[in-house]
Amino acid sequence: MNRNLFVFAGLVLVQLGIALMPTVMPVDWGWQVGLGVVLGIGAIASLLFTGSQWRRLGLVAISAALPCVLAETFGWSDRAYPGLGYIVAAIITAVACFGAFVALAIFGKRLPQEKSHSP
Repeated sequence: MNRNLFVFAGLVLVQLGIALMPTVMPVDWGWQVGLGVVLGIGAIASLLFTGSQWRRLGLVAISAALPCVLAETFGWSDRAYPGLGYIVAAIITAVACFGAFVALAIFGKRLPQEKSHSP
């Protein structure tokens, strides 16, 4: 559980850093690069989280959506398009979960599972 918490916090901070990078230095990424980054983040995150495959997918979905939802909630997003952050969060979550699903389909059998404490 502690590992999941650290991975979750790290992913949210990395995604916030990526979102704020164009304001610090001029970066002109195409949508293809952004799509690849989100797919990669989802795949790597699913391998870093612990637990069952569904728990990993759930944590990837929450960690992918949280930065966009925070940006929309606290007004860090574009004021000309209110509510756009929620649509972007849904798209990013779907792409990250697809990356996680593919990574878990390929490497899932080799990953350690949490042991159940039930009798």
